[in-house]
Amino acid sequence: MELEILNKIKIFCLFFLIAFIFSLIGKFIGGNSLMLIFFIFGILIDLFCYYYFDEILLKIFGAKLLPYNKFPEIHHIVKEVCDKAKIKKP
Repeated sequence: MELEILNKIKIFCLFFLIAFIFSLIGKFIGGNSLMLIFFIFGILIDLFCYYYFDEILLKIFGAKLLPYNKFPEIHHIVKEVCDKAKIKKP
C-alpha cells in the first residue's frame, strides 16, 4: 500500500515537472499569456500519456496476444508469478 502511494506521488511530481518545463518554454517564447497556454498543453500531454502510453508502446513493438493453445507453458508461468505476487493475471 505504501509503495502504491509513493508511486502515485512520483507520477504527480513528474507530471508537474513536465507542465512546469512547458510553462517555462512558453514564458521565454511569448510571456505570461503563452506561459499559461503551454502549461495547459503540458497538462494535456501528461493526461494523454498517463492513459494511452502503454497502448502506444505495445503497438510500436508489435506486441500480440499469445494464444493459450499454442503457448500453455508461458501462460502457466505467468499465472504462477501472478499468484506469488498476489496480482491479477494480465
